[in-house]
Amino acid sequence: MRRIYGKKLTFAVVASLLAGTVPAGAEAYYDPDTKTTTIDGDEVYGGFYGGRGSGYTLAITGGTTRIKVGGGYNDSQRISGGIGQNGTSDNKLEVSGTGALVCESDTSTFGGIALSGIAERNRVEFKSSAISKIEELYGGFSYDGQANNNEIAITSGTVDVNQGIWGGEGNSTQDNTAANSNTVRIEGDAEVAALEINGGLGSNAANRN
Repeated sequence: MRRIYGKKLTFAVVASLLAGTVPAGAEAYYDPDTKTTTIDGDEVYGGFYGGRGSGYTLAITGGTTRIKVGGGYNDSQRISGGIGQNGTSDNKLEVSGTGALVCESDTSTFGGIALSGIAERNRVEFKSSAISKIEELYGGFSYDGQANNNEIAITSGTVDVNQGIWGGEGNSTQDNTAANSNTVRIEGDAEVAALEINGGLGSNAANRN
């Protein structure tokens, strides 16, 4: 079973159907069996994510999805496979086929985001033949906790990142906050440009990244 939402649906209607996870302006397909939201290109105002919790996928499979945002830092400036209030895991952002992601400045792109707790086993995959241009890229990110075993894999196409690429980042004032065993892989014929590429960053420690 697939729910299909056309381009003419307002953000309010989509939000009521998918808990605020699908952007206005895009053609989106949600498969509840696999917890996958597929976007097939368009100009989008506001950020979006595959779902709230763990195990979600946001897939961009064709065309160019352009993210238009305003000032400030909030949900409208985050693109992520999934987002969790107290930890998140096993989410994925995937750009494949002929799909491309183009973001304005001040937009951050993630495999998974934890507002608190541990962000683990989240993944970003770029395996598209197209050119993506984004501001900054994280496999997994926690605003108040650890980031462990997250991954970014770029295996084809061109990914132009204005700032940095980080496999995982954990932020907190707690002593045990760290980024552990996060990875960034660039393989195949992929072309990547970024100011910084780092396996993992932790506010207190970073190990085995």
